[in-house]
Amino acid sequence: MNICGVLVHTRPEDVSSVREQLEAMDGIEVHATTDNGRLVVTVEADGDGSGADYLRSIDRLEGVITTALVYHYRDPIEEEGCHGTQSA
Repeated sequence: MNICGVLVHTRPEDVSSVREQLEAMDGIEVHATTDNGRLVVTVEADGDGSGADYLRSIDRLEGVITTALVYHYRDPIEEEGCHGTQSA
């Protein structure tokens, strides 16, 4: 499980369009927007490389100027499938 906090920067006139595109993507939640073209977004993704894949996808959306990863958390136990062991 990857959780990423992302700041997305657009032109002010593109905020609504970019928000709609982001909200249509699975695993993405838009938490806030500003009048000057910034969106605060979280990405929740399974697997090791999918967080980066989401960032590339966001960066390619029409109207996006740039993205900045501001937070990243990866749960290695969940990804490795560690379940513990019991001794007899």
